[in-house]
Amino acid sequence: MRLPESVFLQTVTGDYPLRPGSHESRGDRYRLKADPKTVRRVPWAAEPTAQVIHDCFYSDGRRVSMAPRHVLRNVLELYAQRGWSPWWLLSWSFT
Repeated sequence: MRLPESVFLQTVTGDYPLRPGSHESRGDRYRLKADPKTVRRVPWAAEPTAQVIHDCFYSDGRRVSMAPRHVLRNVLELYAQRGWSPWWLLSWSFT
């Protein structure tokens, strides 16, 4: 699967920041890789349906730094460096 760069450039309201060219899509720039550990049944679907979370990579294999899961991994690493542990991190795994 692929994802356009513009997805990460949108604001929470679906608009784009007021920067020249920030709204221009560069096509399907990122590659998505499914994380099989995140497969979950969708309880609201009328027919049996599942969802899965994906990680986002550049074509050369590097993680996309602004992808939400990558940002969260960085935050968790900063916590670990300080000996902290977020209270909500009970059984999550980010490998």
